[in-house]
Amino acid sequence: MIYDFTHAAHLSDDEIRELYNRMEREGLLDQFFHAAQCKTADEFLRYARDIGTWLFRADRYGEPVAFAMLDSFSAESAYFHHCHFRAGWKHTLETALHTLDWLQASCPSIKTLIGITPAKNKLAVRYAGRCGFKILGEIPRSLYDRDGNVQDAVLSVYTWGNA
Repeated sequence: MIYDFTHAAHLSDDEIRELYNRMEREGLLDQFFHAAQCKTADEFLRYARDIGTWLFRADRYGEPVAFAMLDSFSAESAYFHHCHFRAGWKHTLETALHTLDWLQASCPSIKTLIGITPAKNKLAVRYAGRCGFKILGEIPRSLYDRDGNVQDAVLSVYTWGNA
């Protein structure tokens, strides 16, 4: 199997901290934590272990290449956050599509994923569209960046089935 997905319940605390540390080493913290929700690996571990968070790691041929989180569950929807590591960048679209298929099979009660992306991250907004997210529009002055500055966000949704 090309891809394996592992829920946080099956990852050690050190494996979860390593996701944060790898984001830091690869300069990805600002893209993932655009509002500076977690400033340390231990804060990230607490967030990942929170009862309202559903984290899973995506491995490609045994190499961790991405992870994603669902939170803010409501009815049949959840907010979707994802991060692709540099080792998997040439396969990001393939990884994302496999992830969405796996997620649909693993969490069939969720019919809609909600994405909030900083508007200034044009690459991420285009990427969300390529993955099948419908770009709904911009929400002015709705996010903080890691320095506390207010910024605009792009709202997107991904749906399965009759959603």
